Amino acid sequence: MNKLNIKEYKTKSGEVRYILRGAYIGTDVLTGKQVRTSITGRTKKDIKVKLSRLQNEFIKNGCTKKIKVLKTFDEVAAAWFDFYKINRKSATVKQTEKNLRLYLIPAFGKYKIDKLTTAILQHQINIWATIASKPLNGRQARKKGEMSDYKRLYTIINRIMKYAISNGLISSNPCLTVLMPNVKVESTKKEIKFFTKSQLQSLFDYLDNQASPQWKMRLLRNLLPFLG
Repeated sequence: MNKLNIKEYKTKSGEVRYILRGAYIGTDVLTGKQVRTSITGRTKKDIKVKLSRLQNEFIKNGCTKKIKVLKTFDEVAAAWFDFYKINRKSATVKQTEKNLRLYLIPAFGKYKIDKLTTAILQHQINIWATIASKPLNGRQARKKGEMSDYKRLYTIINRIMKYAISNGLISSNPCLTVLMPNVKVESTKKEIKFFTKSQLQSLFDYLDNQASPQWKMRLLRNLLPFLG
């Protein structure tokens, strides 16, 4: 082994430490590039031991960088989202990111992907459906966290699970046996009412007999959105 260029340095507290910058681990057989890293230790011997261990692990891994294995739901969801947003409309990507951030990651993020069961998913879907079914009591908007489209959240989970299967992370999809609640969801959209044919005729008769031309034109312009 060539002589290692191990340097001594001091920490902020004044302790002596050693560092080997650009330590050669091996040459990646897939890329042909050298794999190097920096190694620190309390002694020069520590650095030599760590370097030997890294080189042995590199050889055991087939002389290539070890690819990080996705384990938790949030890790898999992030990888799936990178794939999903390719060639998608920006509005769709933004809404999906919002659903992940506000609902799916808080609910399942720290679960190991292979530990998510139908029972866990079913419980959360039931909670979202119950929230979605609550009356608005005159409100024209839902509060943060009150997702109405719980079926859309299920669709995203299902896609993430399919992605996990395709990457060999799980062998079966727990979404397939989830039972979808069927609840009535009150719409936040205002119903636009239009004049009937007889109401329009009465209005025009009145305008012809009573209104000045200027006032008549102004009123008609304001009524245009409701002339269905």
